[in-house]
Amino acid sequence: MTFESPNIGKLEKLKIIAIDDSTGQIKLLRGCVMVNPASFKESYEWHYNKDQASGTTGSDPKFIKKIDDEFSIPVFFDSTGTMPPTILPFDISEPINNLTELLPFDVEINPNTIIPAAAQLQLFLAVTGNFIGKIHRPFKVAVYWGAYFRIGFLKSLDVDYTLFSPSGAAKRIEGTATFISAEDTIKELAKSMISSPDLSHHRVVKEGDTLLLLCEEIYGDASLHQEVARHNGLTSFRTLRVGSKLAFPPIEK
Repeated sequence: MTFESPNIGKLEKLKIIAIDDSTGQIKLLRGCVMVNPASFKESYEWHYNKDQASGTTGSDPKFIKKIDDEFSIPVFFDSTGTMPPTILPFDISEPINNLTELLPFDVEINPNTIIPAAAQLQLFLAVTGNFIGKIHRPFKVAVYWGAYFRIGFLKSLDVDYTLFSPSGAAKRIEGTATFISAEDTIKELAKSMISSPDLSHHRVVKEGDTLLLLCEEIYGDASLHQEVARHNGLTSFRTLRVGSKLAFPPIEK
């Protein structure tokens, strides 16, 4: 299996997005953009009863059941400052200002701040593994990277702390996240929602960002910059304030 993106030449980033379908409708919640992995792993398993009656030989094993498929991805959280951010959180429709509200400690996220590796790990768990009281389990998640799309639940997360500061703070955390595949009944609809250019987005402006470039990235059409500027109450689309938050709403084209 290959994981080549259909958008040849365009860099696709791995996205993990929490999904709530507990009410019978699909709602996209919060998500994160991760470092692209070098590989994925998928596991398939079938159970058979190999017992044979006394005095018999050569009978076929009896099929019992197929075990839920699993898939695994490597995770990487780095706060050395020697590379671009290894996790970028974003919110879609959750009534929260940002994912830091879900953390058990305070951390500021802006383009000029290096997020501690331990906080990056907690941001990942805020999307994939936190227990949600109203549904009595973590949310389903969609793992989306180009042509690769899977829906499941986080089963396990094994991490190694591989680099530390002189004070003992973790500077790099590496590991593997394993997910149990969920039923495919919502897969196609969720995929179309997530990959849609009309999906509402929120972005924090980084150094070098322009509204033209952001509209081209999100909608595939830079000419929509004036509508986005009006939606955000911008008096000029040419100058964006670093650290400000912009909303990119659904736009009929």
